Amino acid sequence: MAKKKYNKLLFILALCSLGLLCGGCQKKDAAEYVQTTEEENTMADENFLSLGPGAGGIGSEEPKEEGKHTAISEPEYTAVKLTQAASGDAVAAAALDDQFLSGTTAFSLNLLKQCMEKPADNGNYMISPASAQMALAIAANGADGQTKRELEQVLWGRMPLEAGQAADTEEKQDIDMLSRYLNTYVEQLTGSEQVHFQNANALWVYDNSHVSSGMENLITVREDYLKKVAAFHAEVYQAPFDDTTVTDINGWVNYNTNGMIPSILEFIPNGAVMYIINAITFEGKWVDQFSPEQMEPDFAFTAADQSVQTVEGMRDNLHGYLEDAHATGFLKYYDGGKYAFAAILPEKGMSPEDYISHLSAEQFIQLFQNADKMQPVRVTMPKFSSEYQVELREALEALGMKEAFLDTADFSLMADTATGVLKIDQVLQKTFIEVDENGTRAAAATALDMDMLTAIREDEPKEVILDRPFIYAVMDMENNLPIFLGVLNSVE
Repeated sequence: MAKKKYNKLLFILALCSLGLLCGGCQKKDAAEYVQTTEEENTMADENFLSLGPGAGGIGSEEPKEEGKHTAISEPEYTAVKLTQAASGDAVAAAALDDQFLSGTTAFSLNLLKQCMEKPADNGNYMISPASAQMALAIAANGADGQTKRELEQVLWGRMPLEAGQAADTEEKQDIDMLSRYLNTYVEQLTGSEQVHFQNANALWVYDNSHVSSGMENLITVREDYLKKVAAFHAEVYQAPFDDTTVTDINGWVNYNTNGMIPSILEFIPNGAVMYIINAITFEGKWVDQFSPEQMEPDFAFTAADQSVQTVEGMRDNLHGYLEDAHATGFLKYYDGGKYAFAAILPEKGMSPEDYISHLSAEQFIQLFQNADKMQPVRVTMPKFSSEYQVELREALEALGMKEAFLDTADFSLMADTATGVLKIDQVLQKTFIEVDENGTRAAAATALDMDMLTAIREDEPKEVILDRPFIYAVMDMENNLPIFLGVLNSVE
């Protein structure tokens, strides 16, 4: 039992370290929903997001957590923050087991492999599987049918079935079970006192009161879905989806990544009616920080294109050695010992891309389970910082998540829309990492753009050609009264 618990803890350290290598990779009990005040409940319902049958109005803001580790002040939002009245059951926690650990590792490696199929501008790749998994899991809680099955397949690290291949999966591998695991996982990640790890989720939903096309209920979020979102400690905002919303969302991301990711959006595309956003922040100091004597001012680093780059390096004598058939590496721990930086160096002649392409989830887990924590190792590493951004749609489609991006997507458990269709349009992710003599700072933000544009009526178009006298009017559509009314018999 102790060995199994040790292996699980080691895996969590390894998974976090993978997120750092590849890119950077709640506060209250989920059942404690914020109660709406009497004054807020008396406001007109049509001015706020429709939460579905029997839902209340907007709620008071959640109190800020004391001692929040951030130097950035929370911005003032134009959007209205919505919370849900206490009701329903929170997502119950579930003890992490081999099924979750193996599935999450497979998802992480699968996603990285797909991202590496496309050349990066500077050759560096940097993803946060944890951030992507959290955002996609929130979306999956509103999915049904084939859309839900494909999301579950990808999030559990299963590859698409080949032609004629029969499905062989456990019934436990569904989104409900994954949500329970993630609840436990986040609690564990945020439980360290020495290292700052923050996870934040938010929904940004289009404000129906801003519809000018006659579709007054462009999107109506289901009450049951909001209960599930509340279990992820997600904030819910109602916004006009104009330039102010771009500013609000970018401000939220900047605040929840402590300034490491200043923005995630440049604009909001036509048809977007909801954003699901996750932000993850990690800041940790080394147990043993590098002293000035351990710094190497002219460290030569040979890049993938064989050019020699001179950077500042750092030397240390550690205990924590990694080795498999094709790579060696080391572990360097952060304060508290719960997190470690892991480096994996493929053998000479093998690129990181080649190594990763042949690495399975089981091999990755075994690499860290077999780590020799007593083996001394002398290390030299460069100081570095890196940023990466990627649109994950193509990668997720390649992994088998296709239906979610089509007009036939089924997110009927999430919301109703004026067109009857809700789908994912984009999955944007930005990451940042900085490793120096003091420690590591890393952040990630993932934004899912929920869209309904292409589903607007596809009936055969009618035709009206004003090539003869006609009547015209300027109408007050609220009361169906003409402000101006006329007849045009001649254009001369």
